[in-house]
Amino acid sequence: MPVRTLFCIALFSGFLAAQERPLSVTLQGMELRFAARVEPAGSSTGKFSGGVMPTARGVHRLISDIADKQELGYDVLLEPLVDGQTMQLTFKPLNVTPDVPMEPGYKLLPPPKFPVGPVMHVGDTVALVLLVNPFTHQKLVDYLSLYPAGADEKQARKSVQDFTVNDVQLNLDRPRVWVNGKLFEDDSQSKGGITAHALALYLAGNGAFVISLWPDPRLNLQKAGMLDGNTLTFRAGSSEYRVECASNIAPGTGIYNVYVHHDPAWARKDTHFEIGGADNAAWLIRKP
Repeated sequence: MPVRTLFCIALFSGFLAAQERPLSVTLQGMELRFAARVEPAGSSTGKFSGGVMPTARGVHRLISDIADKQELGYDVLLEPLVDGQTMQLTFKPLNVTPDVPMEPGYKLLPPPKFPVGPVMHVGDTVALVLLVNPFTHQKLVDYLSLYPAGADEKQARKSVQDFTVNDVQLNLDRPRVWVNGKLFEDDSQSKGGITAHALALYLAGNGAFVISLWPDPRLNLQKAGMLDGNTLTFRAGSSEYRVECASNIAPGTGIYNVYVHHDPAWARKDTHFEIGGADNAAWLIRKP
């Protein structure tokens, strides 16, 4: 199907070049994928990063322009329709709640004028034009694509490149969590999923956990457990955590070390359980 382009009205003065790795959320058997790109890419060394965090009705979407220290975000409300193949999207200004990891010192750009949200069918892609550089005419475009949960993208549209660890995506598919052998009860568990390079997990009374397969001493990611198929186990403080998902969390059949950043002071008033993900673990870690 052709890509539908939706225009927002906003201008930015920076010059971007890098492309964000795709991220996704899963809801009721459908997967909505996000991939932000700058078009045309240009030759600048500027970079941006981003993440998604599911909410009760949709997704927080935040994109960070590292070069110019500014951020842009929006909320998208998701309403699966009765046929199981269609989803209604509604775009809203970003609701900056305490769980949205804003970078200190970054300017939050004012929200653009959002278009009327589309009805998307499985296989559809919409291009949301978020920002336009009035000098270079570059555009920051967020591509949203709808797939059946777990479907592979058409490889024919991808260029051939060397595989790196940055290409590995982790998947939390309808997770259930046990703390010290006791099921962490919450109605929001097992109703959706997320796919990203690094994962975040919030449990009321336990704080927040950022989970990666790669060590990074700068982020205080400590080797804390292992990942085997659809099961992730790790320790933080005196407690042991087990996360079980409906499908494999990492690609491949090996058993992997996992590295965890624990923020025990993280607390939320409006939720007991939450998952999130980003293309960079640093994006998920709360800044002092």
